[in-house]
Amino acid sequence: MGFSRNRAEYALKELADEEEPRAELVVAWLIDHPDIEVGVTLNQTASYPPPPPPPPKKKIPYTTFVFIGGCLLIKEGGGEARRVGCL
Repeated sequence: MGFSRNRAEYALKELADEEEPRAELVVAWLIDHPDIEVGVTLNQTASYPPPPPPPPKKKIPYTTFVFIGGCLLIKEGGGEARRVGCL
C-alpha cells in the first residue's frame, strides 16, 4: 500500500501541531482520511505525453548551372540536365 506524495505532504501540514510527527501518526492520519483528494501544486511537474514529431521538411526545387566544354547546362530540381547554349 502506498500514498501519493501530495497526500503525505498534506498530512504533515495537518499534523503541524505535533512537534515532530512520527511516521506512524502520518500513516494513521492517511488511513483515517482516505476521502481527501489533494491536487498537483504548481511547483510539481506532471507527466505529459511527448510532443508530436515535427512535420516532414518540404523539398525545395533547386537549379544547378554547369559549364562543360564550352556549353552551359542547367539541371532543375534534381531532374535531367538540359543544354542551354554553347560558345
